[in-house]
Amino acid sequence: MVYCLITDGETNFQKGCQLKRCRSLDDTLINEENHLKKAANISTPAPSTSRPNVTSKNSSVVIRESFTLNSICLFCDHTLPGSEDIFMHMAYAHGFNFPDLVRSYNLDVYQQFRLINFIRHASLNLKCYVCNDQFSSKKKLRKHSKVSNHGTIIPRMDIWDQWIYMKSPLGNDPLLNAFVDKYT
Repeated sequence: MVYCLITDGETNFQKGCQLKRCRSLDDTLINEENHLKKAANISTPAPSTSRPNVTSKNSSVVIRESFTLNSICLFCDHTLPGSEDIFMHMAYAHGFNFPDLVRSYNLDVYQQFRLINFIRHASLNLKCYVCNDQFSSKKKLRKHSKVSNHGTIIPRMDIWDQWIYMKSPLGNDPLLNAFVDKYT
């Protein structure tokens, strides 16, 4: 859903906009006065959503794609709205402490991408990312990982540190957005 973010220089609020021309714009400033004149003629605006942190010196309308995709656990179907929350879930539920592994193995951002994509690929194919054993269900894979303590280690780098794993098997994996937000 596309929303118009109306700013007055100090406060930000989001107003659902049903103008057809707004739906075709993306991260573009348009003239607030003309826009609001057209918006006033719309009888049923879309509902408001979360308030993004956008500042502007001049009054303007900013068109933004406003939604949050839930991050999906690498090992089960659990989803949470933030990548930090899903990393905590993985640590407590599966023994996979990604921040500790990153520090222990001194992984750069590209290696972190590849490791996550490698694990995601293995998990989607019901394989253990450490020993490559195949399982018939996610439940059996999780049990194996817990019993074998595989959630606390990563395989040799030459297995997963390959350019093929720069592409997520999910396409737009919200879990990877943590790196985009952190490093840009």
